[in-house]
Amino acid sequence: VRDEWVSLRPTDANVLARRLIEAGRLPELSGGTLRSEVPFGRERFDLAWWSEEGDRRSVIEVKSASLVLDGVALFPDAVSERASRHLLRLAALAGEGWEPRVIFVCQHAAAQVFRPAESIDPVFATTLRTVLDQGVQARAFRFRVTPAGVDEPREIPVEPRERWSQPCQRCRGRARVSGWSFRNCAIILVCNIGTPLASLLTQR
Repeated sequence: VRDEWVSLRPTDANVLARRLIEAGRLPELSGGTLRSEVPFGRERFDLAWWSEEGDRRSVIEVKSASLVLDGVALFPDAVSERASRHLLRLAALAGEGWEPRVIFVCQHAAAQVFRPAESIDPVFATTLRTVLDQGVQARAFRFRVTPAGVDEPREIPVEPRERWSQPCQRCRGRARVSGWSFRNCAIILVCNIGTPLASLLTQR
């Protein structure tokens, strides 16, 4: 995409998140024991961490933010009841002595900030804002993908409370939407700019 490699494999995000923790990019989770695919009742979370002293423990869910528009990494790229359910379970675990975290991993060098894709899944966006007030911590990291692998990560801001109220630059001033109001171009169903929407998103 514009001379940049992009990885769309969500399983890579789990590997990169684990690598972030093991490399000390989240100092609050340094040392201790880190495990993958840890069950919590009917749910399974990507990572769980226990401190060496045994006095702290954290459960971590990893989400791959593969959609990037105008420098904004977005999640999800389709309605995901499962993602919202995971957030609610994380908030419940905060009341059980766990430190719940969600890490958004974007394998796209153009990402400058992370926001929930409210126009795609408003329930997820609302749920994220709610659980952040209930003890869930959110972080986002961007990776540049190359044929040889991935470069050093860069942490990008999480803006859960800011609604994206404008269409992207590619559509602004050029799109005519019939019968739809929109917050960003991801929900345009009729976009008369001479380019199919699927192709538009692929080009970005």
